[in-house]
Amino acid sequence: MSYKEYIDLFKKAQIDGQYHMFVYDIINSRQNLTTEERGKIVKLIFEVYKRIEEIEEKEHRSILHKSKNLIQGKIKKQKTENGEIHEFDYTYLIKDKRLRADLLEPFYLVGDLYGFTIQRGTLNQEQVDYIFEKERKKLGIKHRFHKANGYYETDKYEEANTKYFRGYCIQQLEKLSKKQNNKQEKNKQEER
Repeated sequence: MSYKEYIDLFKKAQIDGQYHMFVYDIINSRQNLTTEERGKIVKLIFEVYKRIEEIEEKEHRSILHKSKNLIQGKIKKQKTENGEIHEFDYTYLIKDKRLRADLLEPFYLVGDLYGFTIQRGTLNQEQVDYIFEKERKKLGIKHRFHKANGYYETDKYEEANTKYFRGYCIQQLEKLSKKQNNKQEKNKQEER
């Protein structure tokens, strides 16, 4: 079944879903994204994740969503002629019998979609966006992103018929991020 068939569960999860997902989709990634730039963006998502882990440690509280049902995402450095680049490390995923990229945390899918999940009510959208933008500027990333966030209820696909599943949330938020960005661009053009 498709994520589109679960829009009623998506709406319900926005009210009472316990997991708050943030999705970042690079604008125009197919047209002008080099390997080095892609590596910086992979590093960005892990730096944001790391900053949130530091807040957890400093404030002695749990923020990031971690579960035995998820696979901890990993990053690796690759040496190149121009220095080093960062890549999402999928080698350990092959060893995991689940082989589901939508269970990675943080995640990187289809070449230009990144994200991670926190527990509901631990940080708000503005706080997460502040961390993201601060790290983006620190790494010198000029690319813009479609952004969206929303809630879901389960990491278990077998519960997806009664609870809003993480994989469907990723797809729905990717779609919403592009709609929101297109709407914002249209509003800016009308203001000119």
